[in-house]
Amino acid sequence: MLLNTDNTSNNSNEKKSLYSRQLTSSLQENTKLLKEIFSKDDTLRIRNIENPKMPSLKCSIIYIDGMVSNDYMSENIIKPILNADLTIEIQGDALFQKLLSQVMPSGDIKSSNDINEILNCITAGDTLVLIDGSSSLLIVNSRDFKTRAISEPGSEKSIRGPKEGFT
Repeated sequence: MLLNTDNTSNNSNEKKSLYSRQLTSSLQENTKLLKEIFSKDDTLRIRNIENPKMPSLKCSIIYIDGMVSNDYMSENIIKPILNADLTIEIQGDALFQKLLSQVMPSGDIKSSNDINEILNCITAGDTLVLIDGSSSLLIVNSRDFKTRAISEPGSEKSIRGPKEGFT
């Protein structure tokens, strides 16, 4: 996983300005900021979703592929947002609070607008939920790291030495 970390003086100043920026209430600007920070990381995934019953509910789900549970994300983040029946037209921070308190069923969820905390959480395997009109985002614990068992490799037989390896 690579953050945008070039060492030239101009790029160093740009990097510092990226990390010192604050989230805005624009979904597009916040998504663009995270894309710029993770510009050299090809595992960053961004999924834009919109609630069909409430067109003003536009979200971006941002995560690092291979570090999150896709089943958990689908069941506890995407499906509740798509199926939310919010009949009252609310926007911005009120919509954000409604999602946080009534729509998202996850037990381990928090909100933040601190870019350093957001970067620490996403690189640790959490999923970010950005909501159009809110300057904060939701951080959902959806960590699921893939592990490999230690066993004898089938393609690398050896007569002497250890017989275990990651397969």
